[in-house]
Amino acid sequence: VLWEHTDIVSAPRFILDGQRWWSRSVTLQEEKEMMMKLFEKYRGPPGSIDIVSAHKNYMDQASAVLEAEDPRGHRSYYCYRNYYYRYRDERDEPPFSGENFSDWLDFGSGNNILGENEIGKRLHHMKGD
Repeated sequence: VLWEHTDIVSAPRFILDGQRWWSRSVTLQEEKEMMMKLFEKYRGPPGSIDIVSAHKNYMDQASAVLEAEDPRGHRSYYCYRNYYYRYRDERDEPPFSGENFSDWLDFGSGNNILGENEIGKRLHHMKGD
């Protein structure tokens, strides 16, 4: 185990192609703090235009940064706006999973949301669409 959390019963568990692994559980506050660090990474010098400052609210800023950080490189800003909204909203029903966003989207309980989104009920956008 690579973190202090040694109770794998409550740790988020992922399975892909017969491989399984566990991740350190995170809180929504920890996830937001991680996002703020990413904002700093993508914020340009004063007076410049950057992907964080180009957006007014937190969800739009997070969506733009998540597109830049996309490990698979094929999902667009509009997808991330939908996905991150649903990830943050998951705290109500069912309870927040404790999975970090990328694990949640690609391998966890969020990997089945690639259907309709709140932007005109379209299927998810791919870069170049």
